[in-house]
Amino acid sequence: MSETIIEQLLVEVRDGHEGADARLFEAVYAEMRRIAGSCFRGVRADHTLTPTAVVHEAWMRLSGNSAPNWEDRRHFYASAAQAMRHVLIDHARSRGAVKRGGGRVRVPIDANDLAETADSRQIIALDDAVKRLEEWNPELGEVVRLRFYAGLTSEQASEVMGLTLRTFKRRWSLARGWLERDLVGDLERPGQDDE
Repeated sequence: MSETIIEQLLVEVRDGHEGADARLFEAVYAEMRRIAGSCFRGVRADHTLTPTAVVHEAWMRLSGNSAPNWEDRRHFYASAAQAMRHVLIDHARSRGAVKRGGGRVRVPIDANDLAETADSRQIIALDDAVKRLEEWNPELGEVVRLRFYAGLTSEQASEVMGLTLRTFKRRWSLARGWLERDLVGDLERPGQDDE
């Protein structure tokens, strides 16, 4: 679906046109499903969450009870990535995850590696690190949301953010390095239960 049509539908949703939210969901469903599917490549066969469930739950969170107010395509994709992230985190927490720092596990900073392990402790530790990154630098947090959680390529994410590919790749590299240092430091610090 053309990005121009998506932009037009976002305006219609914002203006409260009847049925615009349903048309927007139809327009973005395939891309959201592709993004969610990329998170599940290599996941264990007994995993209880599906890409379709992630998309539908994320959409319910995005649209909610009130009219969403997405400013543009970039804002929509960032919101969609955030919603999918929360679905995955909530699912991981409901599966009996431990407190941050309690498990001292290796946390991969690659969506495919993380999907293959499907360890809820790792997902939660990474989410906590991303929250700390967002507090330090919201733009780097958006880079991670688009690249990791939304599953966009560097080319797609740079376009969504309005950055050159080279600039985006530098920021992605910085964000990954920051997360790796943060996670190693977090896993080396005593957990709250150890104090």
